[in-house]
This record gives sequence, structure tokens and C-alpha cells, in this order.
Amino acid sequence: MYIIQRYKYLQTMDYKSNLHDMLSNNDLIQKKYPIEVIEKNIGYLRLTTILATQNVTPEFCKKYVFDKDNKYAKDEKDKNIYMNDVLYLQRHILKKDFFETNTHSDTSIIMQ
Repeated sequence: MYIIQRYKYLQTMDYKSNLHDMLSNNDLIQKKYPIEVIEKNIGYLRLTTILATQNVTPEFCKKYVFDKDNKYAKDEKDKNIYMNDVLYLQRHILKKDFFETNTHSDTSIIMQ
């Protein structure tokens, strides 16, 4: 029985990662996904879960986490993510990385 359940689980995970099917926050806890897959599913995912479980780039943070209109935020926690939160959860990102990347985002929102 366990083998059958595990096989079905692995099939589901492979399907989602290969075909970019809709991901859930629980999927992020189970596996790391490429940034492209996360971006495709951004409408279904909490930003706090993404930051806590996945490796993202400064560009991703500027585009989705620090969006001025909070259009990607799912709840109050997502709306109240600050640079220090990102730096704590994404240890590979340095503060200077936010200012070295060229995107259309306004850097003043990041300074909060």
C-alpha cells in the first residue's frame, strides 16, 4: 500500500514540475521549483511561503514581493514583507543586490 501511495505522490510531483500544473503552498514545502514555475503559479501561492521554502532572485522580489499595489499578496502577512524579512529568509541575497538589478520597479518601496 505504501509503495502505491508513494508512486502516486511522485507521479503528481513530476507532473506538476514538468507540465507547470497549478502548484499549492503545500507543494512548495515538499520540493524546490524553478523560478519560472513559481512565476507561472504566482496567483495561487503565498509570498511568505515562497520566501520561506524556495530560492528566489532579487528580481523576483522586486517584481512580486515589493509590488507597490500588493497585487500578489494573499493576506496581511504577504502585504507586510520588508527587506529584512527577505534578507533573513533568502540568505543568498544581499541588500546591495536589490540596487544592482535593473528592473522597472521603484526602489523606494524596497527601502521600507
